[in-house]
Amino acid sequence: LPTWEFDGTLSLRDPGSVAASAPSKRKKNKRSNQRPMEETPERKKQRLEKNKEAARMYRGKKKEHIQTLKDRIAKLTEENNSIREEIKALKQQAPPWQR
Repeated sequence: LPTWEFDGTLSLRDPGSVAASAPSKRKKNKRSNQRPMEETPERKKQRLEKNKEAARMYRGKKKEHIQTLKDRIAKLTEENNSIREEIKALKQQAPPWQR
């Protein structure tokens, strides 16, 4: 029976086999070993403008979502009241022994 060993990849290999393990295909982040670059005033201004625009868009979407929910609440409340009135009318039509 062969004994299996872990060769550092996602597969197990038989120690008697000749196949070599493939090198890792992971890409390394080029900036991971570097210090963060200092931000120029122009880049900072661009970043702040981009952030401001993103915040404005988020607030607009949030308002739209809240309005959609309010409309849905109004519609469901109206539907609920209508169903309650229908139930009340049907109960009044029923014979007294079924009430």
